[in-house]
Amino acid sequence: MARLTRAGPAISLETMGKRLHVLLDDSELREIQQIAQDRHMTTEQWVREALGEARRREGRVEDKLEVVRAAVRYSFPTADIEQMLSKIEQGYGSEPPAWPDSFWRAFGGVTDDFIRPPQVRQEREDLDG
Repeated sequence: MARLTRAGPAISLETMGKRLHVLLDDSELREIQQIAQDRHMTTEQWVREALGEARRREGRVEDKLEVVRAAVRYSFPTADIEQMLSKIEQGYGSEPPAWPDSFWRAFGGVTDDFIRPPQVRQEREDLDG
């Protein structure tokens, strides 16, 4: 079996946790060692980083459950898929809803000969600074 990391005894530290023993095919091990070497890392460093990244991606079960709990506190309109697709199809090709009267009242007092000025880029005063 190929050497996993380096020659010589392993360093033992008080703060170290448990040892993980993983059996790999020779080709898998060579690939991992090459990746670590390409990144100027020891195999141990690369494996620790890869496991840490996998744990972060996986997320804690409690965090995932909290997201679900938060979502069920709200009420969202829904329907079965056939109803939703039917409603979407009904919207295609139909006239858009009429503008409410309040929209048109906003233009009260505008004369018939009103011409909208051309849109130009304007310099704005920086109110934050």
